[in-house]
Parts: sequence; structure tokens; C-alpha cells
Amino acid sequence: MQLIVFRMKDDVAAEAERTSFVFDSMLRLSYFLGNYYPRGGSQAFADELALRCPVMAEEMELTLLELRSGFSKEKALTNLALRTGVEDVDRFASMLIQADRFGTSLADSLRVLSEMLRTKRRMLAEEQAAKIALKLLFPLIFFIFPTLLLVLLGPAFIQIYRVLLPTMTGQGG
Repeated sequence: MQLIVFRMKDDVAAEAERTSFVFDSMLRLSYFLGNYYPRGGSQAFADELALRCPVMAEEMELTLLELRSGFSKEKALTNLALRTGVEDVDRFASMLIQADRFGTSLADSLRVLSEMLRTKRRMLAEEQAAKIALKLLFPLIFFIFPTLLLVLLGPAFIQIYRVLLPTMTGQGG
């Protein structure tokens, strides 16, 4: 049973990791449009978030329930980061806590966090693109090049065989 729970938690964390950039972009857009979800609870934002990334929508609903039940904003956001186990969500929660604690502009903080997450995703994509060449090397060497050589040199070998075999056996012609 414990293995199933850990497996489900890993699946949720993987889904949250995969959709965290969508969540960040939507939250930033929503804030600039004046519908900041944790504060105002905009239903349009909640519906859109549920369509795009249901795991993050569910986690935000739990966070909102915690806020409504009397948890401090800091505790609710810390619980959000702990529940998901995703580094990007942890950064997001930490940024919201610090912006609230120090009174800094939430728009600027969201902009910086968004840029940081985009840079991270771009670097990850470049790293994966660099690994593709190495992953393609072995199939090319062992499957494609031999087949290409067979197709290109096969007719030449057949012609050589036809010309040299009679000469070597003394039938010359």
C-alpha cells in the first residue's frame, strides 16, 4: 500500500513539474489582469487552470481551503510546496511569502520568477537537444550506415563478382 502511495505521489509531482510553467504563466497573466487567484478567487481563472493543469488546480484549491480555514498565508503556501514536491512550485511559494513579508511588488516578483523559470526550461531544452546527437550516433552507425553501404555498394560488388569470377576460374571471356 505504501508503494502505491509513493508511486501516486511521484505521478502527481511529475504532472505538477510538467505543468508548472503553464501555471506560472497563467498566474502572472491573471495577476496583471486583476484576477489574482489566491486573493480574489476568480472563477474564470480556476476553470482555465483546471483545464490546463488539473494537478496544480487541485493543489491551489487545497491551498485556498487552507487559507479559508484560518491557516496563515505563509503556512498554506509552505504546505503547497511540500505537497507538490516540485522545485518550481517551491520557488513560487517562497516568492509569494517573501513578497508578502517584505511588501515588495508582486508584479515585479512574478516577472522575475517567470523569467527565471523560462531560462531554466530553455537550458533544460538545450541540454536535451545536445543529448540527441549522442543518442542518434549509435543507431546511425549500426543500422543506417550499413544499410546505406549495402544499397550503394551492393550493385558494384555484384558487378565485380560477375567480372572477376569467370576470370579467376579460367573461363575468361
